[in-house]
Amino acid sequence: MESQIVRRRVNMITAHLTAHDDISASATHLFPMSCSSSLNSAFPRYDNRMNYARQSSSSQACFMRPNSSEQGSCTESASSFKANDYAKKSSRAFEGPMFSRPANNTTQDCKHNGTAEEAPKFARPRTRTDEAPHFQLKERRNELESNGSEWSPRMDVAESGSMYVVSIELPGVNISDIKVEVSDKSLIVSGNRSTQCKLASYLNGLVSAYHKKEIVQGPYRVFWPLPSNANKDRVSAEFVATTALAIISVVFAFDNENVLKPPHIPGSQNLLTNSEIIHLKGAVGPESIAFNPNGEGPYTGVADGRVLKWKGSYWSDFAVTSSHRKNCTLPFAPELEHICGRPLGLRFDTKTGDLYIADAYFGVQVVGPKGGLATPLVQKFEGKPLVFTNDIDIDDHDDVIYFTETSTRYQRRQFFASLLSGDKTGMLMKYVKSTQQTKILIRGLAFANGVALSKNKSFVLVAETSTGRIFRYWLKGPYKG
Repeated sequence: MESQIVRRRVNMITAHLTAHDDISASATHLFPMSCSSSLNSAFPRYDNRMNYARQSSSSQACFMRPNSSEQGSCTESASSFKANDYAKKSSRAFEGPMFSRPANNTTQDCKHNGTAEEAPKFARPRTRTDEAPHFQLKERRNELESNGSEWSPRMDVAESGSMYVVSIELPGVNISDIKVEVSDKSLIVSGNRSTQCKLASYLNGLVSAYHKKEIVQGPYRVFWPLPSNANKDRVSAEFVATTALAIISVVFAFDNENVLKPPHIPGSQNLLTNSEIIHLKGAVGPESIAFNPNGEGPYTGVADGRVLKWKGSYWSDFAVTSSHRKNCTLPFAPELEHICGRPLGLRFDTKTGDLYIADAYFGVQVVGPKGGLATPLVQKFEGKPLVFTNDIDIDDHDDVIYFTETSTRYQRRQFFASLLSGDKTGMLMKYVKSTQQTKILIRGLAFANGVALSKNKSFVLVAETSTGRIFRYWLKGPYKG
């Protein structure tokens, strides 16, 4: 039995090596060959010979064509090679294809770069002609080791007419693992990346061995020295996460008096030419200012969730919008805004002296004249939490509060995505103190921002940032509503 099996196998092998003048397409010893997706056609293998398809490039086709006594031009079309024609010539003695024979034996009219004695360029081993990249990699590795980092994300720094935008690619990083620090001279983004938790969730915590491990994990750090005209007090950051990309964008405004200079408007007066700059130390991102009924202040909300009061020569803490402030120690930490709060709009009630606060994450809040922890007033509408509360104004005569909801899709730290997406879910809203009812006055605003009541309380203005427009909503008179 074993001898019969061996005999059949030998006959099959012999059939592959025997010349055939008449070979049908259904023969079991024919094997289709496709060298590349760029080839125009492919022909069968038989008689221990291989017919190679011609590429459209003559310089590439030459070394892929079998050698024969009929020396053809490299510009010859591939269609001239047919399987049947080649089968009729199969009785000739076997000759290997050109690239399988030594270069000095070829007499083809095909030419390639280099002498006959040396291999084509694509077959030569790479030689290092410039040692600079090697040393750069070594220096980069030493830099990472010196600051305790395992890797450094890729970064883009773009400049527009009014700002720098620093975009850092952080795939696989959670927003809670990102730390953004801004000093007088530099921007530092650091944190830690780990896929162990995600991997454990897929494998139920059981990983016996790795067959391949290329995903870089561990601490990372990005350092960017600030240009001299970057204003560190006018900085914002946003984390954008999609299915394909996760980046954090840090925006610095220019500190340049010639940037964004407004055009001259007849009849207008520039009241800021003689203004005094009050520096804000230990905090960033002052958003709104307000003075109490006694003229004291100004008061302003900053990025770490505090409301500060100017005491004539220094800033002091006045109020906060969140009681969870254990980790709210950094001047700028976008990843903690939803915990620490982000007070934006500020307005005092001239009758009571209470300060009303529009917090981006906690809605409309109020705090007494002595400050402290603010009390929530409006946090939901129609059963859904407010997403991005922005500015506020008060009609203290009718006890009505007007405020803006910038977006119902994006939070404040996602403001960049809101602007780029063209989101138009912003609203102008009002809250009546006596009835505790909230009502929408205007829908469909593109990044609803500032709010201001007219002096006679007959209308309210709302700014639409994305379009640069200001809307007027009439509260009284023939155009009411």
